Amino acid sequence: MNEVGRDRRYHGFPTLLFHPARHLHGALFLGTLAAVADEHPAGAFLFREEGGDNPLPFLPVEAKGRHERLVHQGQPLPAMTLWPLEADEPLSKTAYQTEMAERCASYMAELLSAGQKGESGFKTDDTLTPLKPSDMAVLVNGLQEARAIRQALASRGVKSVYLSDHDKVFSSPMAAQVERWLRACAEPLASSRQAEAHLRAALATPVLGLSLAELDHLQQNELAWEARVEQFSHYHRLWQRQGVLPLVRRMMVDFDIPARLLAEFEEGERLLTDLLHLGELLQQASAELDGEHALIRFLFDAIADPESHGDSHKLRLESDADLVKVVTIHKSKGLEYPIVALPFIATFKEISGR
Repeated sequence: MNEVGRDRRYHGFPTLLFHPARHLHGALFLGTLAAVADEHPAGAFLFREEGGDNPLPFLPVEAKGRHERLVHQGQPLPAMTLWPLEADEPLSKTAYQTEMAERCASYMAELLSAGQKGESGFKTDDTLTPLKPSDMAVLVNGLQEARAIRQALASRGVKSVYLSDHDKVFSSPMAAQVERWLRACAEPLASSRQAEAHLRAALATPVLGLSLAELDHLQQNELAWEARVEQFSHYHRLWQRQGVLPLVRRMMVDFDIPARLLAEFEEGERLLTDLLHLGELLQQASAELDGEHALIRFLFDAIADPESHGDSHKLRLESDADLVKVVTIHKSKGLEYPIVALPFIATFKEISGR
């Protein structure tokens, strides 16, 4: 919304916008849309009275703009690029996300590769500043879209970080259970009482789904207990070789966690999303930490103070690392990056009749 008395907009200006809309039924720029809407009898913001008085009129402004131009192989690129996705019949949501993620990631990788060669970047007079990953942001609606574009980028060797509006996921009931799993996986073969207690606590977490009879059987049967110790020893080796996210996914398969959450828990879908999000956040955090116990301590501290810990960690990732930022539209608070991509902007939900 424009502020009274200001004739210039100072939010970040998008140098490049990926937009897969197949049909465009009106003006592209929000300012133009609002100007058209202001011709409505009630005005752009529906405050115009019958007598013509409008306490909240639409006031057109100009973008502040940028001094440099984005160029690729010697040619300037337009401020907005629209990518139509032609199809003979409607695509499923999964097919649409996959196709747009692959297209978007391929072009981003092409630009970044050219930037490394000095063939793509921001040009001011005769100076070219090469394009780098932190110049780029991809706006998404949620975790599923974020995962699609991040996997497509990763397959092309482009690293990214997900900055969501659900950073307080550390306050989810899943966080404490994941902490118990990690403590059990960190030293499953240790003979101490503490190590045994960690493993028993992990096996007793509700999401793993072991019944009281099964837990009691582990107390009485040494062979059954040793099998669980070996199982968590395997998880430890997986954690060391591939990281904490593959460990979490392996446990989800072995204990049939997705089906159990969706069938037995009232907010199962939310808990499943939280679990996947926790795994990705911990994988990102592990790149900055030294060893399994440091990651467990990070998670412990985040659970103790979810309001500030998640946000501060994300801010460090955003400012310190040269990564493509994958950001929820809600969290983006306007276009804050030189290059912004919206590969999934045509996604929508049907309006119910209620």
